[in-house]
Amino acid sequence: MGRRWILSAAFDGSGYRQRVLAPLRAGSFLDTADPFLIAGLDPTVPYTDSDIGAHLVRVLAFLQRERNSAKYATLATELVRRRGEWEEPLRDAESRERVRAHVLAARRSGDAERLAKVDGYLATVRERFGGIPASRVDGLRRLAVAAGVTVEEFDARLSREQIIVDGVGGGVEPLAPEVRRQIAERLAELRALRGGDRVSSASLWAFLGLTPDASPQRLAAAYAAVAAANSRRPHDREKTVTADLLALVSTRLVEGDPAAYTVGLMADAADELRPAVEEHVVLDGELTAVAFEGLVRAALATGRGLTAAQAKSVVLGVARELGAAVNVGGVVDYVVCPGCGRPEAAGAARHCRYCDTDLYATCPSCGSMTEAAAVVCRHCGHSLRQARDAAEALAAGTHRADRAVERRRPADASDPSGRPAAWASDGPRGGCAGGRIAIPVTSSPSVWPRQGGIRA
Repeated sequence: MGRRWILSAAFDGSGYRQRVLAPLRAGSFLDTADPFLIAGLDPTVPYTDSDIGAHLVRVLAFLQRERNSAKYATLATELVRRRGEWEEPLRDAESRERVRAHVLAARRSGDAERLAKVDGYLATVRERFGGIPASRVDGLRRLAVAAGVTVEEFDARLSREQIIVDGVGGGVEPLAPEVRRQIAERLAELRALRGGDRVSSASLWAFLGLTPDASPQRLAAAYAAVAAANSRRPHDREKTVTADLLALVSTRLVEGDPAAYTVGLMADAADELRPAVEEHVVLDGELTAVAFEGLVRAALATGRGLTAAQAKSVVLGVARELGAAVNVGGVVDYVVCPGCGRPEAAGAARHCRYCDTDLYATCPSCGSMTEAAAVVCRHCGHSLRQARDAAEALAAGTHRADRAVERRRPADASDPSGRPAAWASDGPRGGCAGGRIAIPVTSSPSVWPRQGGIRA
């Protein structure tokens, strides 16, 4: 036997107002084509005739009481007057089945239209701002509900969008200015010690080779890897500065709130850009598309390792504080030069127009082209910083090994036994793979190798 669905004898008047009366009242006219909606029934549930009859009695009694309410009196009166249009199709199984098929098809079609309308809202905002500003989410959610889309459906679609926190912080309190200054000073010193390396010294995140959304597990692993590498370094100033930065990572990222540090980076950029934004607002009355793009480039060039989305968020936040209208123009993504730190439009050029540094590099993990200044590969998420460190460590180890060999070799290029060596370069002979073969020179040619006919 099939499952028997039993309607509750207790009628939920408050829920009926929210699910039925409120959306019906919001419509421009009363449409009784969906009797399941008006009765507050689920068309996918196989109710019995007796269940339906008892439920309709309770609905009608509730509507009679609502005729005295201030908000729904007119609607309730109209529903009672036209009760035959929505009650009769539900009373017997045969007519109920016909209406059920029609209602489900109409709802599927209507849902698609309503969701397409919400997708249009999101696309309009995304194209204008390069993402969905956090300040506009509540308004978009209200538009979606008015269009007949549930909050859950809207939030599911919103989860696929990039949210721009257009207001520095987004409710997160940034680190104190003196702490941010201390971190910036240590990073600047590390940059100088590393010959001006902007990539690994842009922020604590870049120092670790991570993005700000890294999980606590990846953060702990990156911290351990940098600490282990630093422990093997010779005792010099870079080792000391790296240890200081690791202590700050431990305190502010591992044990503290990582978001507070990231928000602090954006707050510093906002402080730096505020005079320029205010100048545009005072002189032009708004931020034009050209001014907005220039300010985003300036935010990226502050050397704090901000993403394009974060840079846009900083500019939008400052403009919002000043009460300025913003015209962002077309959506532009940027790539930052690893050499001079200046931003370029993504895909426009392969080399920096200011210093001729390569803007893109091949990811050693997936082989895709990604930004040379990126912390991680945008395709596979592999840490490019850790890959660079490994390559540098390998090169340093090779250099040390070469120097050790040179120290053991006398100036006259003798072999390890102390005997001078003669070099032959007649090409590969007798199965030798190389063309240059070191041959110990002895006092008698009779002990020279005969195979291959090698001569000094």
